Amino acid sequence: MRTARSRIIGILAALFISWWASYWLISLTPLRQAILFRIGFMCAVVCAFGALTVLWGLLLSYAARNRKWSPLTCRKSGISVLLLIAPLFAFQMRSELFPIFYWSGGLAVFAGYVCRKLAHPELSDDEAYASEPPLTLFPK
Repeated sequence: MRTARSRIIGILAALFISWWASYWLISLTPLRQAILFRIGFMCAVVCAFGALTVLWGLLLSYAARNRKWSPLTCRKSGISVLLLIAPLFAFQMRSELFPIFYWSGGLAVFAGYVCRKLAHPELSDDEAYASEPPLTLFPK
């Protein structure tokens, strides 16, 4: 049986590989302008960024369980995936990459959702996204 440390090392290795694949795809210069090439390129980018986001959410869920984060904190922690994605675009600002860059905001929401789902699997979506009860002076 694998220990938690070896799982985290495996997740970090996979996270590095998916980050490197994302960087490599972004740094490619398009040679052909055929429609099938563009569709294949976008599918590869979606897969690489999707793997990066899911692995980051999985890593955050380990931290959420250990530190006993609330579902709201788990949702907000997904924004930290932008720290992984922003360096990919730091030196590659070309006009054809702008849609991918703007798409990264949705990845932050998805990473928070994955973290919340893995850290609190017993909660339904309605329970997790419900507002907090108001503070009272006299609890029941």
